[in-house]
Amino acid sequence: MAPLAVAGSFGLALVPSLASASTTAIGSAAGGAGVGAVAPALSARPAASSSQAPSTSAVAPRVQHVRTHTQQATGPNPDLGAGVGFGSASAFGLNVLPQVSGYTTPTGKLSVSVDWGDGQSSSYQNDLNHSFSHEYAGPGTFAVTVTVSDGEGDVSTIALGGQQTWGTEYTPYDPVRILDTRYGLGAPAAPVPAGGTLKLSVFGAGASDKPIPSNAVAVVLNVTATDESANGFLSVYNNETSYGGTVSWPGTSNVNFSAHENLPNLVVVPIGPDGLVDFRNGSSRGSTDIVADIEGYYTATTASRYVSINPARILDTRKGVGTGGKVAKIPANGNITLTVDGAKGSGIPGSGVTALAMNLTAVSGTRNGVITAYPDGQTLPAVSNLNYPAGGTAANLAMVPVGTGGKIVLHNNSAGAVDLIVDAFGYYTTAAVTGASAFEPYTVPFRYMDTREGKWTLPADQPYEVGGSYASTVTGLLFNATVTQPSGNGFLSLYPYDPKTPRAIPATSNVNFLTGQTVSNLSIATLSPVPDTSSQPPTYNFGLYLGGHGAAYIILDEFGQFQSK
Repeated sequence: MAPLAVAGSFGLALVPSLASASTTAIGSAAGGAGVGAVAPALSARPAASSSQAPSTSAVAPRVQHVRTHTQQATGPNPDLGAGVGFGSASAFGLNVLPQVSGYTTPTGKLSVSVDWGDGQSSSYQNDLNHSFSHEYAGPGTFAVTVTVSDGEGDVSTIALGGQQTWGTEYTPYDPVRILDTRYGLGAPAAPVPAGGTLKLSVFGAGASDKPIPSNAVAVVLNVTATDESANGFLSVYNNETSYGGTVSWPGTSNVNFSAHENLPNLVVVPIGPDGLVDFRNGSSRGSTDIVADIEGYYTATTASRYVSINPARILDTRKGVGTGGKVAKIPANGNITLTVDGAKGSGIPGSGVTALAMNLTAVSGTRNGVITAYPDGQTLPAVSNLNYPAGGTAANLAMVPVGTGGKIVLHNNSAGAVDLIVDAFGYYTTAAVTGASAFEPYTVPFRYMDTREGKWTLPADQPYEVGGSYASTVTGLLFNATVTQPSGNGFLSLYPYDPKTPRAIPATSNVNFLTGQTVSNLSIATLSPVPDTSSQPPTYNFGLYLGGHGAAYIILDEFGQFQSK
């Protein structure tokens, strides 16, 4: 099955130039759905510059409730019992709240201990309300045991099997198509009707020699809406919680589309124990076909961790960046090989990179086309990363495995030539790197910001600080960023906000749009390593910058966070 071709008409938009983020070069943006296609506003977040971190219920630990209780009663407290609860934790750790019952005759020798299942233990004396926290070397699943003793012969132990940390690590996957409703791949050969939901089985999908494993916690998919009969949006979410409970539509959107266009967006979605992922067609009037290509998956096992970098442009064929100075479009059905390892000015190391998180932007194509990104040394896969229109500008995030010699290949599947831009936001590695982070997918994504609620728009050329109560170990946030009702052409950038230099805006972009359009793109917001001490406690923030002209409403749906040790 060939990658998607592009149809539809498009106009002019803007992408940032290399010189500065406020200077633009003319291109054009992929058509987005009308304003009504955006998922409805929610009250989960105020339209303000300060937001709270998600509650622990938003994060997706997969806990196996295997409990074994043993008791020894030869002293003054024969009914002594041990119980356990779990409090807030981190990507690499657990927080245990032991519960003591039946301690009716104080002995002054009460001890509570926790065996963390990794050869480490913690204990405390004569305290019925002490909590224990522990950080593991890496994410995983551990057998935790809590023991309570009164020191006079009464002992109670509860063993908890399969306690999983919230953090997950990434396994890059040579891209392959696992869903195409046009041809009956992964689902019946039929479009998803208005208001309908498609359930995709992820476990076991993919290449026959390396199917997606059943311990995958989240999956990275490039999702494309095609052959739409009306404007609408797609929401992609897990079918059930880690406890086996039903998940309802979370009120967020992933792909905003117009009728008769091919519009992709990258999606990172949790997988329930049943191995299913739901695709909801939010259109009230029309059907759509859906295509999904897998790019990788996360497990609570040792794999690759994510390292945030200051966003950097590592390829721009218009300027000779990343091409050895050569200024030329990628020709029809041609390739360009991009060296990722050690890319100039990027902060990417010279070796050890397993995958790159990058935004692809196609500019001024002479014909409609498709960009496919894949590791060097592999054959061209029948997948797509970016669909672009003739004469326009289109962007999409991709997580691309890095191949031979630290390189990736970018293929232009088109009868015409196109300029291509690559903005890097971070990389994955198995090496021990400061700031290397695990990913915490949210069981239920939520609307972090919707400026329509406060009825205010972000004006062009005005850096805007977005704060939160995230821990200093949080290095990045995963958002679906949507621009709607813009009064001019432009682009949106999410970047690490330094309160001392608020206009230190990298020359990169996340979302490109035209006047009146609604356009979304999955985006990683790198948090500033410099805290904003004007608030207490200090916060580590990111910024929003609208380049171009006019103003626009901004919607941010949060799907997870990256956290280091």
